Amino acid sequence: TTIAPKIMMLPPAQPVPIHPLCCIAQIGLYTSALNLLPLGRTDGGRLSTSVFGPKSAALLSNVVFALMCVICLTKKSVLLIFWGLLSLIWQRSPE
Repeated sequence: TTIAPKIMMLPPAQPVPIHPLCCIAQIGLYTSALNLLPLGRTDGGRLSTSVFGPKSAALLSNVVFALMCVICLTKKSVLLIFWGLLSLIWQRSPE
């Protein structure tokens, strides 16, 4: 009655079927993790402002944004490019 033995018997090249809610949960996990980056007005930016103060949080935001740019240029991460553009356009200024 369990599914684990049936999945382990599949050949390595065959994809494992997953439920569509698993894909939605994975997208939610990624967006929540990206929202905790200390950039501007995101949740991580607000947290870093309250912990480090506005000047240090602005410096940290610039450092994180520069690291995101380096990662985007070296790894070609489409998700980070999209999130970096969103944060550059709408969420760069601190509160």
